[in-house]
Amino acid sequence: MINKTTDFTALDGIKPITGIKGYSVFTQEEGRRIRAFYLANRTTEGDIGRYLGVCARTIRNVIQRSHKYTRPRRFTKELVARIHARHMAGESIFALGKEYSCKIALYFRRDGLEYTTIYRDLEERDKQIAALIKRGVKQDEIIAMTGLNAKQVNRSRTRIRATMALTGRMQCRTK
Repeated sequence: MINKTTDFTALDGIKPITGIKGYSVFTQEEGRRIRAFYLANRTTEGDIGRYLGVCARTIRNVIQRSHKYTRPRRFTKELVARIHARHMAGESIFALGKEYSCKIALYFRRDGLEYTTIYRDLEERDKQIAALIKRGVKQDEIIAMTGLNAKQVNRSRTRIRATMALTGRMQCRTK
């Protein structure tokens, strides 16, 4: 059943063309009109699809084709503050970004909020492991002390060795 409160006259004249394998295809201009209508009105892909005689998935593909044309989400300062509180409580910035389908760090920077990324965590972990290595702690003991697995410790040691090699080369060149 089509939503009776929405005025679909903006979509008049759009007729899907049956493409390869029987899929419905729209021209680029028709796609722009469908996307504009979807963004401007509070209606579903299913309603637009029923009006045009195609399935909702076809309309969703048209809307998402060549850039993500979804309704813009309003990231108010209050919403960003709530997301930031979740991040500071320990949730990953990447998980939050996936949940909200955007790069949350952009909004944190916009509002002047501090955040951590995996790279900052890796730097801290590498410093901790480097200090343990300098003290002569063996890898098995490092694993037991830090709670990391062997793969994580090996990767950190590789990064530490690479950093040491680069700084050693830089010192040789400056002499």
